[in-house]
Amino acid sequence: MPGRSLATRRTVLCVETIPRSRTWLEDALSAEGLLATVANSGASAMACARLQRPDALDAGPEAPDADGLSLCAHFHSQLDTAVIVLSGRHRR
Repeated sequence: MPGRSLATRRTVLCVETIPRSRTWLEDALSAEGLLATVANSGASAMACARLQRPDALDAGPEAPDADGLSLCAHFHSQLDTAVIVLSGRHRR
């Protein structure tokens, strides 16, 4: 996939509130030939999805303005989008 044009690259919409995690996701997905679009809230994810129709959604279980699991269910049922849930917490 790395040689594909932007028009033919698969798109993953990532809902992530932590800037460092957003950068990591964009870099990791891009390295695999995927186009990452990152949203920092449920509302911005919905707006991006209406414009872009992503191939997959990556959302953790929590979003600042939406329950992440409900957001995933909506994307899967309404947009026929694959859903990826990544979750990791580190306590200090």
